[in-house]
Amino acid sequence: MTRTLNNLKVKKREEKEKITVELPKSWVEHLEYLEKTTSKSKNYYIKKCLGRYLENAHEYEIAVKSLKSSGRTYTSKEADERLRELRAKNV
Repeated sequence: MTRTLNNLKVKKREEKEKITVELPKSWVEHLEYLEKTTSKSKNYYIKKCLGRYLENAHEYEIAVKSLKSSGRTYTSKEADERLRELRAKNV
């Protein structure tokens, strides 16, 4: 079984790996504040943010590749429309 984390496919029993990162103190303080004031852990927020970033980076790569392959220049409005089309096709 798989679940989607911000459109990234994650297998339910997928092997996990721990990593260590250094974050600015202000970010850690903000994460600690969120953890204290909500029912969510710092880990939850970090995974959510990273998932969103990876999804956006993936969509950006798809859009750039698609736009470059056409050989023409697009306006930002046209590029946004093309990205919506690609999302709908789930490329």
